[in-house]
Order: sequence, then C-alpha cells, then structure tokens
Amino acid sequence: MCEVQMLLEDLGHTFTKFKEQRRVEMLRLVGQVRCCECGHKMRMLEAQKSVYRFSMGRRKFLAICVLFLLLLAMMWIYMTRRYNQVAALGSGACVATYFFTHNGCDIYA
Repeated sequence: MCEVQMLLEDLGHTFTKFKEQRRVEMLRLVGQVRCCECGHKMRMLEAQKSVYRFSMGRRKFLAICVLFLLLLAMMWIYMTRRYNQVAALGSGACVATYFFTHNGCDIYA
C-alpha cells in the first residue's frame, strides 16, 4: 500500500507541476497575441492627445502674440503717464509722446 500511495503522490505532483507549467505557458501566449481592438484604442488615444497638444510653431506664435500684447499694454501705460505729466505741468497744448519729447515744444505763459 505504501508504494501505491507514493506512486499516486508522485503522479499527482507530476500532473500538478505540468498543469502549472501549462498555465504559465498559456498566460505567456495570451500576452503575445495581438488584440484586434488594442490598435484601435491606441489610435483613438493618440487622436485625442493631439487635440490637446499644441505644436511647437503654434506655441511660438502664441508666445509672440502675448509678448506683443504686453508691449502694447506697457506702451499704453507709458503714454498715459507722459500725458498726465504734461497735463500736470501746465503744457496741455503740447502733449509729449514716445517719439516727440518736451524739447520740441514751445511753452508760452
């Protein structure tokens, strides 16, 4: 009876070992098989990413536009300051701009 018991245990152990090897091999093969929908899903994700991503040229264009607007705002503040200075000093008829300063304006009191 002892030999039969050992034979059954050895057979059970062998079958269990090969069953585990088959399971591991099946998982490896399933991992290698290409999914029909996987490529489609990846393409859909790429298409959605490109909508939100700006190209380098577009980023440069937006940066140039923002810089231009900032320069325009700074020029507007500078011109307002110069106008207020001229108005406060009493030469309201001779408004200085960026290109024409107080030097070219005759003030008669």
